[in-house]
Amino acid sequence: MQSLDFFGTQKLEKAIVNRKIDEEKEKINWLKIREIKLLKEEPLKLYCRNDFQSPYSVINLERKPARGRQQNEISFRGLLQPMWEKGKDIAAPKLKDLKSLLHLIPADAKDMYRNLFGSRDVEDDVNGFCIPPDFEPDNVEEV
Repeated sequence: MQSLDFFGTQKLEKAIVNRKIDEEKEKINWLKIREIKLLKEEPLKLYCRNDFQSPYSVINLERKPARGRQQNEISFRGLLQPMWEKGKDIAAPKLKDLKSLLHLIPADAKDMYRNLFGSRDVEDDVNGFCIPPDFEPDNVEEV
């Protein structure tokens, strides 16, 4: 993978709606969804289900037009921006560990590891963004 394979979704998130109900007016529990299907011909609809046997529920992400206004078509071309065009800094200790393991990496993948760069300012984190979650999880039973 290259750094240009990663896209930010901030502009896209502002253009769509985070729905709380599907098209059948059923409440959506995003943490229980097991499968999401996307269709190329309907890019603003998510087909979701909570298990692999039930029928898909349809979630429309398109904004509803205000009364008397025309619906604007959303184009994904300008909404997905590269996240880290030059790559993302990683924590210096992590970079040191990765470089110490370089002799175990196959030759065709070594270039990616050689092009990594670290910074003492980066704090190692789990989810990649160094921020606490901005949601409260529902009471979800353990799987």
